[in-house]
Amino acid sequence: MFRRFKRRFEYRNDDGQKVTIPRNWAGEVTEEVAALADAADATLRDRKKAAKADDGESKVKPLAKMTKDELIAEAGLRGITIDPSKTKDEIVSAIEAAASAAS
Repeated sequence: MFRRFKRRFEYRNDDGQKVTIPRNWAGEVTEEVAALADAADATLRDRKKAAKADDGESKVKPLAKMTKDELIAEAGLRGITIDPSKTKDEIVSAIEAAASAAS
């Protein structure tokens, strides 16, 4: 993953060796290193991309507003087997029942 560093960042590689990334360095790093650097606030973030990512995460579509196909896909993501011949309301009820049973 491409990252641009706003300050020096140090981590240990798979061999246990200390690696130092200098301030203002930009380049490709592994996903693990990118996550560590992001958590340490050592990388610069593109404000436009960050705003889009934040908007996408905060806007979860309610089950009642999903189409039948979206509901079937959502059920599959949650590990719920749904008969496609069921109505939209029956699918919503099944997803909600499974969610309440899991908690």
